[in-house]
Amino acid sequence: MDITLVNIASKTTYDGKRVNLLSTVGIYSLAACLEQAGVKVDFREYFLDFEKGPARELAAARTFFSKSAGIVAIGCHAIHLPFAVKAVQAIKKDFPGKTVILGGIGPSIVAKPLMEKFPEIDLVVVGEAEISLPKVVKALLAGGKGLAKIPGLMLREGGRVKSTGPQTAVTDLDTLPLPAYKYLDVKRYPQPMAMSARGCPFSCPFCSLSAYWKGKIRFRSADKMVEELKVLQAKGVKSVFFADPCFMFDKKRLLQFIAAVKKNRVKLEYKCYGRLDMVSEEMCRLLVGANFKTIFFGLETGSDAVLKQIKGGFTVADGLEKIRRNRKYFPRVEVSLMWGFPFETLEDLKQTIAVHDYLKNELKCVVQLTWFQPFANTAYFNKYKDSLVRHEGLSAIYDRKQSRAQVLSTIDDCGEFDYTISLRSMIGHSHVYSMAADIVDANPLLFPDFYRYQTPDLPEKIRLVNRIVPS
Repeated sequence: MDITLVNIASKTTYDGKRVNLLSTVGIYSLAACLEQAGVKVDFREYFLDFEKGPARELAAARTFFSKSAGIVAIGCHAIHLPFAVKAVQAIKKDFPGKTVILGGIGPSIVAKPLMEKFPEIDLVVVGEAEISLPKVVKALLAGGKGLAKIPGLMLREGGRVKSTGPQTAVTDLDTLPLPAYKYLDVKRYPQPMAMSARGCPFSCPFCSLSAYWKGKIRFRSADKMVEELKVLQAKGVKSVFFADPCFMFDKKRLLQFIAAVKKNRVKLEYKCYGRLDMVSEEMCRLLVGANFKTIFFGLETGSDAVLKQIKGGFTVADGLEKIRRNRKYFPRVEVSLMWGFPFETLEDLKQTIAVHDYLKNELKCVVQLTWFQPFANTAYFNKYKDSLVRHEGLSAIYDRKQSRAQVLSTIDDCGEFDYTISLRSMIGHSHVYSMAADIVDANPLLFPDFYRYQTPDLPEKIRLVNRIVPS
C-alpha cells in the first residue's frame, strides 16, 4: 500500500448503548480521490474507546499503527487532536522512517504552531485535501521532490515550518468522485452524513466553520447529490443527515433537489440544519414532503442581549415563533442552546434556561444545552483567548470518574442515553484528556476546546445548569 489513511473517531456505543449515529464524509471523499489518482489506499478508522482506560488505549493505538504504510495520513477534529499528536509521537518513536501527515479541521486551524511545537509531525494538509493529498503522496513516493510547490501545505524546510501558500479549492464540487462508501460500515453508522455544499457565508464569531471556510461557499448540483444518495440507499442506509449549515440557503436549488429525489424514487429519511433567519413554513412543507423527518435549529441563547452579540438579525421571540410555527411539520425538531459566554450575565443564563424549558416542555423539542466551547482562530477566540481557564472539579472534561457518572445519569426511562446533551463531547474530551493531559495543559492555544472562557458567576451558573444537564 502507498498510504494508510486513518480517520480518528469516538466509539459509537457506550456501555452497549448507542451514543452516535453519524459518520464523517470527508475521509471517504479523500479515499476516493486518492484511488482515482492511482494511489493504493489502506483505509482504516481508529475508534477511541472510553471503556479501555488511557493505558490500554495508548497501547491499542500503538498496535493499530504498527502495521501501516510508509506514509500515514491522519484526519481528525479538534476534540481528538491531542490523541492524534500522541499517536504521531508513538509512530515516530517506533518507526522514525515513516512520514506522518495530519489533516482535517482540527489540525488545519492550528497547523503552523502545532508543527512548531511537535516536531514529530512531518506535514499538515491545510483545508480541503482532495486536490493536494494525491499530489503529496506521489511526491513522497518519488523521494519528496516537488513538495514545496504543492499549495495548501504546512511543511518543514531548512529547519523551519513553512507554508506553501493557500490551498487550491475545489471550485466545482461535482467534479469530485463520489465518496468511497465501500468503506462505510452501515451497522456502525446507520445515519451517515452527506454534504450538499461546502463552506458558510455567515460569520458567527464563535463558530469554527467561519474560521475554517472564511466566508466562502460552493454548492453541489441536485443530480450529484441524488447520485450519492442512491449509492447509500443501495448499501442499506435508511437515513441521511445533510450536515452543511447552508442546506436551506438557496430555495431554487432546494426545489431542484426535492424534484430529483422524487424523480429517482430515493426512499430515504433525512435530517438537515435550518437557519432561523431564513426558514419559512413553505420551506418546511417542501422538506417534509420529501421525507425530511428532523430539522436542527441553532437558537443558541434565550437572552436578546447575548443573541445580539453572537448572531443578530432576529430576536429570541422571533426565533421561538419560527420554531413554534414549524414544529408541526417535523416529527423531531432539535434546538441548540449554549451558556458560559464571557459576557453572559447570570440573568442571561436564567433566560436561556427558561427558553430551554419552554422548548422542551411546551413545544416538545429535543434541546441541547452545552457549555460554550472555545475554538481556535474564531473571532471570539482571538478576542478572549487570554481568559482561557481549566475548571477542574466543575467540568467532566478533567475527571474520567466524574464523566462516567454524569454520562450514566443521562439514561432515560427507556434505558437509553439522552441525546439532549453532547455525549460524544463529554465522553471524548474526558478520555482524550486522560491520555494527553500533559500536552493539553501546556498548550491551551493549540487545544482550546479542552478549556472554557471565564464567565461571571460561574458557581451559580453551574448549579443552575446541572439541574438540567451535566456540565
